Amino acid sequence: MKKVLSIFYFCLTFLGTAILFELILHFGGIMTPILTIDPNKGERYMPNKMCCSIFNYEGFGLAKTNSAGWFGNDPNRWDSSATSLAILGNSFIPARQVFYRHNFLAITEELFQNNNKNVRFYNFGKETTPLRESLYIKEEVDAAYHPDYFIVFINERSLGNEGRYIPYYELAGDSLKLNDSFKYSSFVKKYQKISLLNQSSLLFLIYRVKNNLSDFWKIVLDKFYPNYDENIEEGVVNRPVDRVDEAIIKKFDQDRRVIFLFDLDSSKAQMVQSYISNSPVINVHPALMKMHKETGVDPYYWPITNQKGHWNYEAHRVIAREFSNEINSVIFTTSKK
Repeated sequence: MKKVLSIFYFCLTFLGTAILFELILHFGGIMTPILTIDPNKGERYMPNKMCCSIFNYEGFGLAKTNSAGWFGNDPNRWDSSATSLAILGNSFIPARQVFYRHNFLAITEELFQNNNKNVRFYNFGKETTPLRESLYIKEEVDAAYHPDYFIVFINERSLGNEGRYIPYYELAGDSLKLNDSFKYSSFVKKYQKISLLNQSSLLFLIYRVKNNLSDFWKIVLDKFYPNYDENIEEGVVNRPVDRVDEAIIKKFDQDRRVIFLFDLDSSKAQMVQSYISNSPVINVHPALMKMHKETGVDPYYWPITNQKGHWNYEAHRVIAREFSNEINSVIFTTSKK
């Protein structure tokens, strides 16, 4: 009987400890899963979730998704009196590596407000979003909110398709066709059955730790590992612009409300821009390279881990200055002519 009671108390203590850790991780935003798979829309952020980016190997950001499941201004509280811009793009747009107040969109909006211009940026960026999914999200956002402008972000990671569980456009002959076959994936069907477990912060932490076991000794003994070498281009991606990307860029260009935002080197920017006839193009890459040359600060470098990746804090500030000037010229200066 004593053994049975001991086992019972042990199980009860273990369960209580697990619940305590779950609550600490969840409500503290320490390790909160925010991605889910919507049966119709694919991978999306969950609404009203506090999350951090402590495992991103870059900066440390703490933010909360809004009621619509995005970062930044809540589209469910759309300001119809403001000039509205919906931004589409990959993980560089939500920029979970920095606190959201340091995101270039938040800085740009503040710059406009300081100049008495009522402008609102709505962030519809999501990690691992290729252009072919951004087009789907644009159609969804347009139907729901009708923004004044769309900002379509393109960098190397926007090209191609990474095969995530998302709806995306592909070419059927010469026409774009939506592929939503993810809905019928066996994984997605299993995921829906255990969706509550997938929201557990403790299980998410265990999953992330498992994925990082291969880097255990490097993390523990980081001082014994070589320092960053600028000649080693970690995190750099170089993808071709295929026929689908070309068709999607041309499709975006048909909408007069679209403004393209590039972070592309001169040769790739020139290639992509050759597909654009109507829309303004803002390329922040030259400004970032100028910053690197003048200050020695690599806009993609994170000293905490000696790795390259997303834009760092300095890069967001430079982009905000460049972006705000260009947006001001496109929206306000052009509209007066």
